Amino acid sequence: MLVNAARHPPARPFPLISELRELLKGADPSVRRRAARRSFLLVDMEFGNPDWWHTARNHPSQQMRTPLWWGCFPRASAIQLARATLVLAWNTLRADPAAARILLGMAAPVAAVIASLRFDDIDRIAQKRFRNVRPRWDDRPAVWRRLLLAAQTDDERRMAAVNLLGLQLLAGELLAHEESRKRSATGPAGLQALSNRPRRG
Repeated sequence: MLVNAARHPPARPFPLISELRELLKGADPSVRRRAARRSFLLVDMEFGNPDWWHTARNHPSQQMRTPLWWGCFPRASAIQLARATLVLAWNTLRADPAAARILLGMAAPVAAVIASLRFDDIDRIAQKRFRNVRPRWDDRPAVWRRLLLAAQTDDERRMAAVNLLGLQLLAGELLAHEESRKRSATGPAGLQALSNRPRRG
């Protein structure tokens, strides 16, 4: 979809496509295959946003903020990608939740929501929230540039370095989310909840 958007620019292309247009336009099928064979998912769908997922599951008709990249991908393609992404996430989480969270870059509360979804939930969310599927690290064109340049060759060392970089970024994002969650839990409301717990003994 990125390659197609680079070759046929939408009315409102987002910065990632603008900055990588020439690299994306020159990405032939072999380059795209090598780029896709990473240890982590190159797509994101609010996987670090528990509040968004709570609303998407429990309040399907509620209006949500329109993402900045709205309209960059064709509707049919975006729905298909959203559905495929969620089915992959659902299956991976059920097979190995701990590893899946790292490879998907997914916060623990989001993982719990997605693992609990039924297939009709997945289809409904893909149909209604497809605008929220996007390239991971769309605000970090340098990461994508490194990936695309490495995928132009068969140099496994370069691709391994990209793998390592991606996993480091995902681990860092998950750690930051956990730290934020802990701070929220120890804030005024969290401390009050802890103080109200019955004491043992």
